[in-house]
Amino acid sequence: MNPDYYEKNAQQYFSKTLILDVAGVRDRFLQYIPPSASILDAGSGSGRDTLAFMKLGFDVDAFDLSPAMAKLSSRHTGKRTQVVSFQGYEPDKQYNGIWACASLLHVPRQSLPEVLARLSRATKPGGAIYVSFKHGTTERTDADGRRYTDMDMAELLRLFSNLKELDLRELWKYGGLPSQPLPDTWMNAIAVKTA
Repeated sequence: MNPDYYEKNAQQYFSKTLILDVAGVRDRFLQYIPPSASILDAGSGSGRDTLAFMKLGFDVDAFDLSPAMAKLSSRHTGKRTQVVSFQGYEPDKQYNGIWACASLLHVPRQSLPEVLARLSRATKPGGAIYVSFKHGTTERTDADGRRYTDMDMAELLRLFSNLKELDLRELWKYGGLPSQPLPDTWMNAIAVKTA
């Protein structure tokens, strides 16, 4: 990830992502989460989803790598967003759900197994983890200097197959609706931690 991009463009990115509607994906994830349970918004960005989960009665914690984004998220949600990287995140509690929406895609491919293992340790038995990546097979840097790890179905299957305690329940590709196409196609996965 290029934290400088988010530091320099925090307000613009905050405004742009705050209005994106991911309610359908959130609802799909929440089918695995008990009411009023605990959720970690991992790589929370604007805090859009942190606040949405809070409004639904969930106990939510959040972290993001960018101090500027964490400040905007904290102001937006009224709850402190911790500043930490995925590689530096050390779980000190377990959650019923971990929501990593369009955030793990900035982690280098070689670091993803260890990062996913950390998130698994932060998940209660029976809890669920949601992840999403842009569809593809490459690691690349865009014109803004942001680093991406793209994933296709085979790569996501391989990533989850190394963690035997995670049961991959759903894997789907989404490019938006005909009336509202997305600029990118996204790979999504939900896994449940076995007891």
